[in-house]
Amino acid sequence: MKVLIIGGGGYIGTNLCNYLIQKKIQVTSLDTFWFGDYLNKRVKKIKADIRVFDFDKLPHYDAVINLAYLSNDPSCAIDARGTWEIGPLALYRILEFCKKIKTKKFIFASSGSVYGVKNKNLIIKEDVKLEPLTDYNKSKMICEKVVESYNKFFDCIIVRPATVCGYSPRLRLDVVLNLFCYQAYFKKKITILGGAQTRPLVNIHDMIRCYEFFLRKKLKGCFNLGFENKSVREIAK
Repeated sequence: MKVLIIGGGGYIGTNLCNYLIQKKIQVTSLDTFWFGDYLNKRVKKIKADIRVFDFDKLPHYDAVINLAYLSNDPSCAIDARGTWEIGPLALYRILEFCKKIKTKKFIFASSGSVYGVKNKNLIIKEDVKLEPLTDYNKSKMICEKVVESYNKFFDCIIVRPATVCGYSPRLRLDVVLNLFCYQAYFKKKITILGGAQTRPLVNIHDMIRCYEFFLRKKLKGCFNLGFENKSVREIAK
């Protein structure tokens, strides 16, 4: 199997590329590598910005996974233009490329935040109405709609993960559990800033295995991915 992972140099992408290459899958990572390159030498690398990259120069891939995005609400608030250029606009070009090469499968990394805070008292299933609040989750919702429009050309899978936590060589410290571990180890003190707010969590290893599962299974549709909901105070304890 030949797989293109867009955003393969990031926090999740690095672990995903390195994991899949061990599973004898041919992996190509397309990324800007702004934060360094921690990929296995057997991973083929393309250093590029998806906003301007010519996807037509690429060969055929059996599956394409799109992880590329500004990573959180503050980033999107700072760079509203980048949010939409890296999000829905680039996504459309990627999907047209997938259509051209007749790929079999496309997987998009969305976010559990598309449900919005108004749904906090509901059991959140995939058919719950989306009420996104910020540019980050509004643009993710638009991306989902764009992806769904290509279901007739190839199998489209949308993953809505909880807050990912755990180790990656390209580590992120702006996610709650990772930040607390950093504070506990280096500062001997955890700052929770309130504590009543809840965070759904999923371990990065489960996230990686989820992508492998969808690569190997004949499925399509939208799927939540999470383990548990914890208050920030509980996570800190």
